[in-house]
Amino acid sequence: MLRLGGNPEEEEEEDIYIYIYIYIYIYIYIYIYIYIYIYIYISVDSISFKNRRQLIIISYVIYWHASGLCSGANVIFSFYTWLFTCHVRTKILKFADDTTVIGIITNSDESEYRDQVNKLISWCNDNNLELNVNKTKEIIVDFRRKKSSPPSPLVIDGRTIEIVQHFKFLGSTISSNLKWELDVVNVIKKAQQRLYFLRRLRSFGWTTSVMLNLYRAVIESVLIFSITVWFGSITQKETLRLNRVVKLLPE
Repeated sequence: MLRLGGNPEEEEEEDIYIYIYIYIYIYIYIYIYIYIYIYIYISVDSISFKNRRQLIIISYVIYWHASGLCSGANVIFSFYTWLFTCHVRTKILKFADDTTVIGIITNSDESEYRDQVNKLISWCNDNNLELNVNKTKEIIVDFRRKKSSPPSPLVIDGRTIEIVQHFKFLGSTISSNLKWELDVVNVIKKAQQRLYFLRRLRSFGWTTSVMLNLYRAVIESVLIFSITVWFGSITQKETLRLNRVVKLLPE
């Protein structure tokens, strides 16, 4: 802040008031922004995500575009669904518009788990949230030596939920045996596909620094995605396969 002449003590007091005004202005701006954000993405259409409309302004022209839950609005979705609670032996994981119900089955008693799923369905219907049954999957993790007959599948809106051996969860492949072999295979396959384009770009005479930045952006990011979750549990064979991908980097 620039100041010229005057009494230093008066100037210091004036600076304090100026800073206070600036802070008050910033806080008011933040509160107004949060209020508008919540009003647009929650209050519009009677608090319904089914027929949500998005306001778009291009060159001072206003457009209304029909859309579902706004992309990246994981905080808004968490605020909207935080009232839904779970049982003691069940757990609910939520991220953006993805919801996962985890149940612990003891002595083949699935009543609490199924009751939790039914409550989730009823709660969504009462709060204008639509479950995508086609994308809903069920996976069973069972380490018992003597396994009983498989449980009957869940039914949502008259449609049977598919029981799978593996599924994608936040970008990683989760298997029913809790091993990461399939996830490592998918990671290597995706990285090798991108390495092909990296070799093609090498033929255009790009410098090493540019190629290295490109490698870190499009290939290394794939290899280390959620690495803190799975790297400590993979086998030596899978580790060697990952190292081979790194060695394929053109020099």
